[in-house]
Amino acid sequence: MNLERRRPGGRGAALALLLLLACTTTAAAAGPPWLSLELPANPFDRQTRGALALVRTYHHGGPIQLQVRATAEGLVDGERVSLPLELAPTATTGLYALRGKLPARGAWVLVVRGGADEGGVTAIVEVGPDGALRTVEVPTRGENPPIPRAVTGAEIEGRLRALAAGPPSGGLVLAKPGHGGGGGWVLTLAVFAAIGLPAGFGAWRSLRRR
Repeated sequence: MNLERRRPGGRGAALALLLLLACTTTAAAAGPPWLSLELPANPFDRQTRGALALVRTYHHGGPIQLQVRATAEGLVDGERVSLPLELAPTATTGLYALRGKLPARGAWVLVVRGGADEGGVTAIVEVGPDGALRTVEVPTRGENPPIPRAVTGAEIEGRLRALAAGPPSGGLVLAKPGHGGGGGWVLTLAVFAAIGLPAGFGAWRSLRRR
């Protein structure tokens, strides 16, 4: 006598449970990615030594490995030029070393993309005439929290033509690629911006006395 009795619909219930778990996992992984740039790169770390900058990729607040790619987009003597850049992964999750050589002539921006073409994230980095990386912008759709938006070729073209016409005087210089000597000046600029010019000058004089 077989005492084992199968519950009706047992296989269907198990499949429904697996489907529910899969949907829950997909929902948990949903949401926009993000990326940020860090510079100057640490010259004492062989994984990052000589990098133009470090790229960090996130999903919400946590670091995550993303499909990443980068190009240097330029306008040289009125001609559009696109050069591939390397994004070398490091031992740290979501941290990549951005490597490549930037030409001395022309107007240039770095375009760093993370994630899929649709639903991904893009950073645009303006390069100054002296090779210094200047502003970093991640275009968004303006929601709160912000959702990264796609960046078009026409948008990059317009930015290059504006740079070729002459960058605005002044502006924030983040760092010279591959060098750490400007870090103190970046810190000083941050102090002045955060606490105001008179107070910042007093803080600078206090640091000079030490």
